[in-house]
Amino acid sequence: MKKLITDEEIIRHQKFFESCAKDYRNLAKILILELVRKKKIKLDQDFPFLTFNPMKGSRKHQKGKMKEWNYFFHGYHCCFFNTGTKLEIEVPFMFGMEFGDLDPYFFSIFIKTNPEYQPLPFTIENNFEDGKRILNGMLKLGLYEKIQSNLPNHSGIAVKDRDKVEVKIFDPEIHGHHRRSEFNVLKFFGIRRF
Repeated sequence: MKKLITDEEIIRHQKFFESCAKDYRNLAKILILELVRKKKIKLDQDFPFLTFNPMKGSRKHQKGKMKEWNYFFHGYHCCFFNTGTKLEIEVPFMFGMEFGDLDPYFFSIFIKTNPEYQPLPFTIENNFEDGKRILNGMLKLGLYEKIQSNLPNHSGIAVKDRDKVEVKIFDPEIHGHHRRSEFNVLKFFGIRRF
């Protein structure tokens, strides 16, 4: 088995990981808002997934190019890949206007592909497991915190030192009426009615 990042390495590089999370959040917000401008779409600021979810199944909208960035909608994210620098970032859209949720695997990829961070003073061998250790270590250090998503009983992790964003919980009974033609929550979660 490959060596995972150690607690000591996380502690030693805690300011670096805090800075990475801030960079992630800032770039994610810039890219997703630029895409909204480029596509001339109205962003639902309470529930961005209502704006972006329909793009996932559309040949015309699921993927494309924006300046030096290729983008691709999938799952709860939009992947942005810089064709020049090779930087890759996955922008989450299930946390209202909070785009800084850190997925262990995607955060590791962001760190490893960011040319500004090279050479890394440590090794990330296993993107998911190392990423999970980094997130848990930073939570223990109090530099990251849990954040609520738009879905009940679902949370994420973001850097603690940030401008906080209110994240509303999506309730199909309350928020689904006027959007029923745009969004089917049961279909979104893959639930069938019997």
